[in-house]
Amino acid sequence: MLFSRLDTSVQRKIVSEMYERSVPAGDILIKQGDTGLAATELYVVKSGKFEVSAATLQPCIIRVIMANVY
Repeated sequence: MLFSRLDTSVQRKIVSEMYERSVPAGDILIKQGDTGLAATELYVVKSGKFEVSAATLQPCIIRVIMANVY
């Protein structure tokens, strides 16, 4: 869905640059304010679920997202 409007050759280029990374439950991939490699990557979730939260005075979960659920 995300890349469906791109030309097939562009889609193939994007896919060729992707790699799989397993992440144990509870690991934090990126935090608000991070810089460097983690802050510039696009994460695509193949399976499982993850939380998106914001660093505020009262920590809050913005959204819980499950893979393959649109």
